[in-house]
Amino acid sequence: MVYTKRYMGTSKNRLSDRDILLDVLMTEKHMSQVYDTAIMESTNNPILELFERMQHDEHENARTIFNAMQERRWYSANQSNEKHNPRQKTPYTNKFSSDYAVTSGSQNFGSRLHQ
Repeated sequence: MVYTKRYMGTSKNRLSDRDILLDVLMTEKHMSQVYDTAIMESTNNPILELFERMQHDEHENARTIFNAMQERRWYSANQSNEKHNPRQKTPYTNKFSSDYAVTSGSQNFGSRLHQ
């Protein structure tokens, strides 16, 4: 009973279930990126395969959490993208001039790779 009173706290000081799951999901995404870098920089196959298995586990965990949050309507991929990328709503416009590519000869840059 003393334990319960001491660590229960008030609702102001506690994270909601939604906040906890969102934090875990963001952690899973971050760890997947870390493993991706490790996979790309692995110098031998056993290490590479280990990192690939670990990343696969992260993907499965993230998918489970994502599905649980969507079932509860706590997370929507579309809403999330709009919040994090406000420019997504506006169509893409090319703000860069292609004059340099035309005058520098880099327009045909990749053509020599196929010869």
